[in-house]
Amino acid sequence: MSFYDKMTSRNRSEISIVHTTTASARRGCITVHSGEGAGASITLGMLETVSIGRNERSCDLIIPSRDISRVHCTAEYDAEKCAFIITDRSMNGVYIDGQRLPKNIPVILPSGTILYLANNMHSIRLI
Repeated sequence: MSFYDKMTSRNRSEISIVHTTTASARRGCITVHSGEGAGASITLGMLETVSIGRNERSCDLIIPSRDISRVHCTAEYDAEKCAFIITDRSMNGVYIDGQRLPKNIPVILPSGTILYLANNMHSIRLI
């Protein structure tokens, strides 16, 4: 029995709930957790790449601080893995638990991770 056949055997409200859950899982979100720009956020579609940094012309999520590089890092969301692919592009670094991510090398991180940028006064949360 196919997935469609199973779903059509349920009532309409159950189908609606399953569809909503599936649709929301296909999107990721990054929020500025602390520092300048706290509260700002951006939603990412499946395999959509966004730039995070201080340059308003080239970044999708802006953190207006001199400690943050023009393009500090890039992020991509992979819904199949419920994970983000983060690439550090900065001079001052992207950190997890005090460990700097390697520069210009994509790193896969799970949802819920908090990244610290530059001098650790700025952080972003992957949701």
